[in-house]
Amino acid sequence: MLTPPLREAEHREALWGALRTGVIMLVIWSAGVVTGEITPEQFVTTTAAEPARQFGIYPKKGVIAPGSDADIVVLDAAGETSISATRQTQRVDYTLWEGWTVSGRIAWVFSRGDKLVRDGSLTSEADRAGRGHYLTRASAGAAHRQTTDLSRGI
Repeated sequence: MLTPPLREAEHREALWGALRTGVIMLVIWSAGVVTGEITPEQFVTTTAAEPARQFGIYPKKGVIAPGSDADIVVLDAAGETSISATRQTQRVDYTLWEGWTVSGRIAWVFSRGDKLVRDGSLTSEADRAGRGHYLTRASAGAAHRQTTDLSRGI
């Protein structure tokens, strides 16, 4: 949810500018990549690498590399998703995007290499108790320095 809403064209353009520079973590694939506002690479950086850096858990999370967790979402870019709380696995009975139809469909989700979603449906592995692992993160100062250094190309 975004408050206040971006009603003016100049405000919307400022948001797209922020997305292009990796400042904002959340983006909707169909509103960004499909319309050409950002590239698929910028989408991945904005939704995976930058949040991991900001939370001090990069490179354990946020990158596909040796030694990193194999957390991967495989998106069917040609697919389509109709958003409804009744089709989501969550502990609330609503979604802000109820009734929206967006481009793209989540085909598979892997967490630490385990397949949790196949063809858009949860697998039995997703229900296994004890899947979560505590991650020690860098201090806020170290995470900020890492993000700042990366944004300056260091």
